[in-house]
Order: sequence, then structure tokens, then C-alpha cells
Amino acid sequence: MVIGFSQIGSPSEIKGWRQGYEAVDFTCLMACIWGSTGWGHPMAASGQNLAFLREAFFAVGGYEKIMHRASGDDVLLMQAMRRSGRWSIVFANQPATFVRHPVAGSWGGLFGQRSRWASNAPVLARLDPLFFGYMLLTYALSWATLMAPLLCLAGLLDPLWALGAVAAKVWGEWGVFNGGIALSGRRELRRYFPLWALLQLLHVVVVGTVGCLGIFRWKGRVHLWGRRVNGAGTGVELSEPSRR
Repeated sequence: MVIGFSQIGSPSEIKGWRQGYEAVDFTCLMACIWGSTGWGHPMAASGQNLAFLREAFFAVGGYEKIMHRASGDDVLLMQAMRRSGRWSIVFANQPATFVRHPVAGSWGGLFGQRSRWASNAPVLARLDPLFFGYMLLTYALSWATLMAPLLCLAGLLDPLWALGAVAAKVWGEWGVFNGGIALSGRRELRRYFPLWALLQLLHVVVVGTVGCLGIFRWKGRVHLWGRRVNGAGTGVELSEPSRR
């Protein structure tokens, strides 16, 4: 399998803070995929840029075990190939192989998309405990960072320790982001990193919670608790437009 690099829009399409936030977020995601693949344990993949052998596809059962899911035809298929141990998985880091994906139409569309992706977490707990552990740690640390001001006010946490932890977190994320920038050449995205660093905590908590509960809307269908629900009036606002 070959995992390809994908980026959000072109420089001319990133015209505002929302588009910039999405582009930074996806650049960090692709940098992590690139790094984990080079490490020898690929954790994710994007169906926007993915290639595999027909033989490998059928050897792991194709989409038979995941065809009922609204998400995961890329990540879960890659995990099946990784777990089989029979196939090599590499990352294509040559610019000629890069692709671009259009930006989300709204904040709701972006968070709906990410919530749909996060709905794979319970399955990944079985397929890749290491990746699931990483996601769980990220989720827990995001909650802890959001709660830090209250803990400081209550005298349960030293403000200097809290500031040091946040600084270390942002420094690490900056390093990952710069790795993605070095690969993509999208230096214009650096101006949006501070916004991403501020909002990413809430992003992880909200998306991680509703995604794992299976709450999202996709292709006109509402999903609650991981099951498709027919009809309207559900009150679910996180959605993304259908792309065929």
C-alpha cells in the first residue's frame, strides 16, 4: 500500500481563519501519518490519496468487514493490511504525488467531518491499541489543559507547572506542524498556527466525544450512537456536505 500526501486547498483558496485552521489541522495530521509510516507503524491514511494492490485488497477481505460503516474505508483497510504482516506500507513523499482536497464549507461541516472520522476510535481500540492509546492520551491531555485554569484557581495546580505544560505541548505541536510544512512547502499556513493551537483543545474534546458516541450527519443521513437514523428533528447540527 502507498499512502499519499494530501493538503487542504491551494494557497489562493485559504482566504480566512476557518480555512486556515482546517489546513493547519490537516497538515499536522498528514505529518503524523508520514512520521508513523517512516517509523514502521503506520497509524492512519487518507482515502484522498491512497493506492494498493488488488491482491492485497482481496487478501484482507476488502471492505467486507467495514462496508456498513460511514467512515474508515481508508484507515481501517490500511490497518487490516498492516495487521496481516504480508504487505509493505510506504508513504509517497514526492511532490508530484501530492493531491489537494477542497476546504469544508463551514465550521459545522468541518467538525461533522472530523466527528465522522473519530467514530472509528472504538474499532481502532481493537485493531491498533498503540494508535488508540495515542488518541486517548491526546483526548485526556486536552481535557486536562482546558480544566487547568479552574484547577489553578482552586489551588490544586501550580500555575507555573500549568504554563510549562502548555508551552511544552505547543512546542511539540509546532515541531510536528513544521515537519508537515517542510514536506508540503505551505509556509503561508504558519500565520494560522496560533489560532489552531488555541482552538485545537476544544476541537479534540468536542470531536472526540461526539465522534466516539457516533453522533454526526453525513450524506443527508443522521447517525446517533453509531446507527443511522431516518427522519429529521434530531437536533444534530454537526454536518458536512455530500461529495460524490
